[in-house]
Amino acid sequence: MANGVIPGQIRVQIVSYLRNFMANSLGKIRPVARQAQEFRPTRLQDAEGDVKPFHEALVPEGVLRTSDFERSFSTSLGTSFEEVAKLIGSSRFRRSERGFKFQVSIPRVALDTIDGVISDVSSDGMRGRYTDFANSVASAYRGDLISRRALTIDLYLERDDGTEYYFEMKSPKPNKDQSVGAVRKLLTVHGAKGIAPPRLQTYYSMAYNPYGDSRSDYAESIARKYLDLNAMVLMGQEFWDFVGGGGCYEDVLDIFQEVGQEFGPQVWDLLAGPA
Repeated sequence: MANGVIPGQIRVQIVSYLRNFMANSLGKIRPVARQAQEFRPTRLQDAEGDVKPFHEALVPEGVLRTSDFERSFSTSLGTSFEEVAKLIGSSRFRRSERGFKFQVSIPRVALDTIDGVISDVSSDGMRGRYTDFANSVASAYRGDLISRRALTIDLYLERDDGTEYYFEMKSPKPNKDQSVGAVRKLLTVHGAKGIAPPRLQTYYSMAYNPYGDSRSDYAESIARKYLDLNAMVLMGQEFWDFVGGGGCYEDVLDIFQEVGQEFGPQVWDLLAGPA
């Protein structure tokens, strides 16, 4: 997309990164002598824990090979979202860092406040209270500081005026532990900094909405219960346009599609196996 919102130099960097990502993904596809329509013999053991006697009894090799690749690919794809967001953010923010690590020194009263919030959310759900929780934790910045292990945040952005944004880029279909764990981590940022929104903002971000383009389509019940979708969640287009400006989501998809068209035939040939 020649006149998209992502600067040309950043686009080149993203394409280069995704090409390397795909090349590494191709290298993980194990060559198999069997044709796709054949059935995979069930092994007595496998060092990687990949024995699937019932799967192998019902569906042919090609289906299993594609399923194995998709599962591994989806797991590693999350890192590509973080890197692409970091690159895009570098063109619009003073700082844009992936895997941002900072040492945590936090007051005991803030830790206790977070513990109380997590207990409440775990039992009753979030119920649209994230901003209130963030304010409560930030206002508890008093008393002696306690050192905790460093926090690593998936994506960190900082504007020229010093406004900070912390993102945990996680699954669009989180379970309860993932949801509540993210809430604890993001609130810990407010507690360690002693800064409330809007000067410091923390988000659970989803690279895409698996239910459709509209936020109203999102129907994941666990996330709806344990996350505050309105105050702390950016999903799909909302997230990418926040990082890169209006139209960024379409640009990112365009770049992914460009690289996909380039590597698609190689992926298919490896998954299909011998002719």
